[in-house]
Amino acid sequence: MVPLDRAMRSMVEQATAPLERTMRSMVEQAMAPLDRTVRAAVEQAIAPLDGAMRDLQRRLEDVERRPAIAPVIMAEAAPRAAPMGQPQPGYHPQARAIDLAAIERSVALGPEMRALDGRRRRTRLVVTVVLACLVVFAGLFAALAQSYSHTHG
Repeated sequence: MVPLDRAMRSMVEQATAPLERTMRSMVEQAMAPLDRTVRAAVEQAIAPLDGAMRDLQRRLEDVERRPAIAPVIMAEAAPRAAPMGQPQPGYHPQARAIDLAAIERSVALGPEMRALDGRRRRTRLVVTVVLACLVVFAGLFAALAQSYSHTHG
């Protein structure tokens, strides 16, 4: 039975070969306008990129043709600071511009200092928050009263 299947398959292939060639040629003919349209659209989309690429290549060639710029000569570096362990020349620890001992003696920080306790600031903040809430809720209640006055008036 196997030789019969091979013979049948061979006959079918011989019979369908012209039909297959005809179908392929018909598909190619049908696809040709579509293929031309797609190629035209792709070429139209790539044209600006191609122009930009040519422009970049031209610019690169111009840059390569120009003579190289002379290297910049930097000024001499500033002398480095002395390490922290060594004293700076001209530094005298006994010569202070500000007398810290006099400042410590003249400023009295303690419970009698009312400027730093924050009591006034806290009171002002509480009063401000209460007044802001009062104004907001008064506005809300006025809007509520206004909304009912048109329907019952």
